[in-house]
Amino acid sequence: MADLKKIAEELVNLAVKDVNELATILKDEYGIE
Repeated sequence: MADLKKIAEELVNLAVKDVNELATILKDEYGIE
């Protein structure tokens, strides 16, 4: 069985990075903060 905790941790780290990038795009492109 896969190590679900490790997978979950990687997903969370990915999600955090994506959210930060999305926030930057919204700020730069649309002036939303």
